[in-house]
This record gives sequence, structure tokens and C-alpha cells, in this order.
Amino acid sequence: MNYHIDVINFLSSYVRINTAHPTPDYNAALGFLECHANTDQLMHQRVALGNGKHALIISYPWQG
Repeated sequence: MNYHIDVINFLSSYVRINTAHPTPDYNAALGFLECHANTDQLMHQRVALGNGKHALIISYPWQG
């Protein structure tokens, strides 16, 4: 049960970040995702897209 509450809280927090045009706050969205990637000990890297914006690559360590 706690897992579902955690997921709902995570999504609720994320959708509060303005990513809509004309004034999106992409840095806040990336910071939010980076914070959670750190908390979950996931590998992540910001990648410059060349237009002044960045993408965040998050990797889950697969052990197959």
C-alpha cells in the first residue's frame, strides 16, 4: 500500500512543475528527476542538446 502512495506523491509533485509553453521550467523538472535518481541510486547524466536546453538520461542497472 505504501508503494502506491509513494508513486502518487511522486507524480503529484512532478505535475506541479510547470513544463507547459510558453514559459516552461525545464531546469526545475530536471532537478526534481535528478534528486529522485540520486535517492534511488540510479545512474544519471545531463546531456546538452545544443539549443541551451538539456535532457536527463537515467539508467537502471540491469542484472540479468
